[in-house]
Amino acid sequence: MKNQIELMVNLNIKMLFIICVFINTIHTHAQFETHENKYNIYAVNIPSTLSFANEPSPIYQLDIKERYDKEILINTYWQSKTILLIKRSKKYFSIIEPILKQHNIPDDFKYLAVAESGLENVTSPSGAK
Repeated sequence: MKNQIELMVNLNIKMLFIICVFINTIHTHAQFETHENKYNIYAVNIPSTLSFANEPSPIYQLDIKERYDKEILINTYWQSKTILLIKRSKKYFSIIEPILKQHNIPDDFKYLAVAESGLENVTSPSGAK
């Protein structure tokens, strides 16, 4: 009789453990699906015309349009890099903008520094700083 009670207690404990694991697995899977469905990636609309430094960009050319699309998508969905560039721009644009204005260069040229160096203190292979 004592062995039967111990056997029943052991079986009940094992069944309870299996049920808990099963319920936890279902709950975890449901949470994963919920979080997974909240993150979506969308293509960015490309404008029909673009200009840089008051000059029209040839966005109508397929290769230019594809390169533009690639850069916009990278900078849109690579948030950590975008945030770093925004932070650096506050520091360096205040230095660059007066120089551009002094030499009558369009303000858009400050973005070349962002594109070429990411506003980091780097030297190009040709020696440009």
